[in-house]
Amino acid sequence: MRALEQDPERRYQNATQIKTAVERVLAEQKRWFPRWVKPVAAAAVVVAGVFFLWPKPDPNGPLVNSLGMEFVPVPGVEGLVSVWETRVKDYETFVRDTGRLWTKPSFAQTADHPVVQVSWHDARAFGQWLTERERKDGRLLDGEVYRLPTDREWSAMAHLTDEDGSNPQERNLKQATVFPWGEEGLIPEAAGNYPDLAAKELYGSAAVPGYEDSFPATAPVGGFRPTKDGLFDLGGNVWEWTASPFSPDDARPVLRGGGWWAREAEDDWKSLLSSKRRADVEAAGMDEWDVGFRVVRGPESSEKEGDDLFRLILK
Repeated sequence: MRALEQDPERRYQNATQIKTAVERVLAEQKRWFPRWVKPVAAAAVVVAGVFFLWPKPDPNGPLVNSLGMEFVPVPGVEGLVSVWETRVKDYETFVRDTGRLWTKPSFAQTADHPVVQVSWHDARAFGQWLTERERKDGRLLDGEVYRLPTDREWSAMAHLTDEDGSNPQERNLKQATVFPWGEEGLIPEAAGNYPDLAAKELYGSAAVPGYEDSFPATAPVGGFRPTKDGLFDLGGNVWEWTASPFSPDDARPVLRGGGWWAREAEDDWKSLLSSKRRADVEAAGMDEWDVGFRVVRGPESSEKEGDDLFRLILK
């Protein structure tokens, strides 16, 4: 690095040379970052006459974190949203670092499949661990955390912006024509990883009539078409934990998004609707093979829906 050169002739001599070096760093970022990720700004500081440059996180723009998880802004969400459901390799790093117990599913998964058989408490613990890890490394801005999205934030991800109801139970299935692939009830080919014939044959799932997606269980994240905001598997693959209780009288955390497996075929497959809420997991400590999560990176949510009730399950 030229700033550390012993020879004064080879060091940066003025602000113009520093500006040129910064522009070169940003140009290099454009080359290796994903196409949709804007290059982050570069910060510079002078220590004992030596210039140091490093990436400066942008709280309002896309970024890649220390685990290689990619995040994008979504209108209506306080922070940035992971484009994928949390992957096996992300969660395995957490397990190795903390010693937390985790039972893998009976079916085969690769590192890029969504992690399953994780409870609501497991998902929250992952966010707390990642917050502490990146805060220690100076990768998080002041006030930033990793957390689960609220039910309203999840609806914003799915572009359900005009739902009626003061809690998830009241909002459940209210928008009865909006599916992850659009407003057409008939599921198109390769719409996502939904309950299909292979899941029925191998794992006893109910199956969407005539539908096949080539994955009898979970599928690698990012394999199907994303939303316009760049989020993958917002419908299908695994149900996703949220931070919200189902109702003022029911503290069970809400699950959203549908998954690869179905207990039974509902009328017109309402479980595939973007407005479907699931709260049939009897306790926040339970885990299932079609349940995972995705995280938000940003400030703690200002939403207070169900705060008093949640204190019961946070103990």
